Amino acid sequence: MRALICLSLLLPSVALAQDAAAPLARNAWYWQARARSDKAEDAWKNVLKVAPDNPEALAALGGFAARSGRSEEAKAYLAHLLKANPKHPDVPVLRREVELGPRSGPMLASARKLVHEGKKAEGAAKYAELFGEAGPPGDLALEYYQTLAGAPNGWQRAREGLARIVRRSQGEPRFQLELGKILTYREETRREGIEMLAAAARDPSVGKDATSAWRGALLWLAPDDSAVPLLRAYQRAHPSDAEIARRLDRARHASALKAGFIALDRGDTAQAERIFRSYPEDPEAKRGLDVIAQRKAAQQKQAGFTALKRGDVRGADQLFRSAGDDADARLGLALVAQREAATAQAAKDFDRARELLEEARRLAPQHPEVWERQLRAVVFWGLMRDAKRARDAGREDDADTKLLQALEQGPAEDKWHAQLELGNSALDRGEREQAEVRYREVLRTLPEQPEALRGLVGLLAGSGRFASCESHLRSPCGKDGYAPRSFAPMRQGAGPRVPSSRRGSSSCRRARKTHPTSG
Repeated sequence: MRALICLSLLLPSVALAQDAAAPLARNAWYWQARARSDKAEDAWKNVLKVAPDNPEALAALGGFAARSGRSEEAKAYLAHLLKANPKHPDVPVLRREVELGPRSGPMLASARKLVHEGKKAEGAAKYAELFGEAGPPGDLALEYYQTLAGAPNGWQRAREGLARIVRRSQGEPRFQLELGKILTYREETRREGIEMLAAAARDPSVGKDATSAWRGALLWLAPDDSAVPLLRAYQRAHPSDAEIARRLDRARHASALKAGFIALDRGDTAQAERIFRSYPEDPEAKRGLDVIAQRKAAQQKQAGFTALKRGDVRGADQLFRSAGDDADARLGLALVAQREAATAQAAKDFDRARELLEEARRLAPQHPEVWERQLRAVVFWGLMRDAKRARDAGREDDADTKLLQALEQGPAEDKWHAQLELGNSALDRGEREQAEVRYREVLRTLPEQPEALRGLVGLLAGSGRFASCESHLRSPCGKDGYAPRSFAPMRQGAGPRVPSSRRGSSSCRRARKTHPTSG
């Protein structure tokens, strides 16, 4: 009975002590949250004056003593804490501080240096080495959990640690602010963090920082229906914030814009476009209109290639020009230019054909298969035409210059035309050896080319090389005595320059009778 009476007398005094210590403890946590160990130490001593067994005050003061090198004092606080509350979570924290003593100072400085250099993972590891499994003391908790939240695989532990500190610190706003920030880093906890920051923003001690973090987190939200109440809450407190007002409008439009994208997915472009045009300033509506424009352009380009396949060059040109300026549209226009160049080339308008193919090269330089071969052919036949014009005008040297250019620049399969004309030109000037070289070059490419064969047989007969003459006459053209002229576009309509192979054969026979010993 006496024990019960004593206990009944003691309980009210303990409760009164705890009530008196509460505001003093809040003041101590205030300074701990701001890393002011000097102020926090004085505040915790005031707590012990009214509540000598307060475990948080004992742990905090023991930690300050240990880090300052006052080891006996620190051990005394640890012994008092073990007697007053042996299962308190700060017991292992203080044990670790007593174990390290003043050695904790250099380790703490090293961790802070790593964080300052942007090495969050290394900094978090150094803090963990300092605190061990026990975790951080109250005055170092904030900097540790801030670092841990930014380190790989540290976010969850930082969240849990800060949540414990918030509960223990009687809702100290600084800890609430940091926990709210950490929660907004992840989409799944962002709304919880926003609500915590909104509450912290009402506290004058952290209001400015909390408001800035609150606003930033709102801008991370997807602007949809669920964001509307969170944005409205901020707007009520800050009605002049234009960016938040725009985000709120976007969130209100979200359902309609979602319907627009659904219409787009099912192929109802007209309905989607009507919806998007109803919100011309909304970024999502602009994105939707861009998607529609891209699809229309793709359809026009596809229609352009289809028009080319069926030979509608003019229609294809219009479609490609209205499809925008991208690589596919430029390729389509290059193919249009190629087709038009082929028409011009067939009409022997080589200048126009070359102009069109140069345009194709400019439009699609990465697609030489469209223009390169045809352009070389057009340049070649243009030079052949210019050579003919020069010869018709009596400018033999200019004609040969053009033919030599054609020989150098032309496609391999067409060069023999230039060789043949150079051989005929040499023969006209009496340069028989040069003419023979040219004819032989033609025949090396086309062994039965009739005009080169006629020219060479005539030259051989004229110089008494009958064996060589007859070997060439044994070719299919020579045996039949028929030597039709080859395709020589620049010489159409002209008569043969040398006797036909039949007359060349007669010349060979007559010459052999006159010179029976010639080979």
